[in-house]
Amino acid sequence: MHEIKSYGSDWGGWRIVPSLIRDNSHIVSLGLAHDFSFDIEMLNLNKSVKIVGVDPTALSRHTYRDLGNKSVIQQERFTFLPLAIYGERNKIINLGGPAKTCFSSEGETARTITVDDILNKVGDVCLLKMDIEGSEYSVFEKMESLSVDQLCVEWHHWLNKEGDAHPHASVTNPYTLDDTKRMIEKIESFGYKMIDNKCDESKRVIQETLFVRKDLLDG
Repeated sequence: MHEIKSYGSDWGGWRIVPSLIRDNSHIVSLGLAHDFSFDIEMLNLNKSVKIVGVDPTALSRHTYRDLGNKSVIQQERFTFLPLAIYGERNKIINLGGPAKTCFSSEGETARTITVDDILNKVGDVCLLKMDIEGSEYSVFEKMESLSVDQLCVEWHHWLNKEGDAHPHASVTNPYTLDDTKRMIEKIESFGYKMIDNKCDESKRVIQETLFVRKDLLDG
């Protein structure tokens, strides 16, 4: 069995299989906010890997700029895209309420790009990390296939609907735990197995999940 390890801070960290981070491949990191600790540790873990980071928020843009000014992130190995991930491209969506969720009718606005747009442009991806505050449902509803080695997803059925600690009047989340389970079944139909579920709050049941391609687990 492949060993799972944690990287990054308690807030922004993720559990992955480090042995599957391949030389000269790419990591696509969707959703960064102010915490790039996971991405920085990935750059240090493998000196040949490159990262494409995507986040539409002003907070993330300012953090990226500051890290670059301090030479924490090398721009030749880290590409930053200030766009919102969604199931449709070139839409303008609101990001507000708790966690800058896409379920808000207020807040910052951002133009969208799809996961396929990024993957098709990047090419060889060993890890896709997705913490996009609710947009994961629109992403997987539209997705027809996936071919990255491992996939990290944080699910947000709990935002204002099933136990969020900071509800906000502008947030309307139509997705439930059953929708999360349905999306997981779809991912597994692409040839993946969920091998980890980190859940800090029992009400959320499923929170930060790790999937690996079945053929890599068998090998």
